[in-house]
Amino acid sequence: MAGILDRMSEVTRNLSAIEQGNAHAAEQLLPLVYDELRPGLGVGAGQ
Repeated sequence: MAGILDRMSEVTRNLSAIEQGNAHAAEQLLPLVYDELRPGLGVGAGQ
């Protein structure tokens, strides 16, 4: 559970940075979102 909360906190920090105009934060956000979605999409090792 701690891992999920850490990632959620990181996502929240990146979203706040994006709101403040930090374009680099978007580059950091996309891999976090993709990593969370990948298992549900059946994408990954062996696919």
